[in-house]
Amino acid sequence: MIIDALTKKIESKDKLCKPGIATFLNPFSYMLVRSRPELMKKFDYIFIDGQWLCYFLKFFKIVNVGRCSFDNTSAAPIVFSKFNEEAKKVAIVGSDIESCQKFGSYLASSYPNL
Repeated sequence: MIIDALTKKIESKDKLCKPGIATFLNPFSYMLVRSRPELMKKFDYIFIDGQWLCYFLKFFKIVNVGRCSFDNTSAAPIVFSKFNEEAKKVAIVGSDIESCQKFGSYLASSYPNL
């Protein structure tokens, strides 16, 4: 059942830098995995991206966890700062070439050890 899979893998922000494969579940992707629960097997950790979904999961007593989105208001600075300290490499995936290059420049100036 999808609820069992979610409750075993949903994490809070303090688990962001653990090794493994993570995804950020929003209301759209939540509806997708409800119809294809086997997708949950591919991830080690699930973070909830969207305050509404956090309220929904809490209201129905599924899990009580805060919002964690991979943007500059939530998870990205935590992960990039940690990786910068450890001189880790990151890959930029998605969007168009120009946007990836612009974001790469931002990362290089903000996190010079990446």
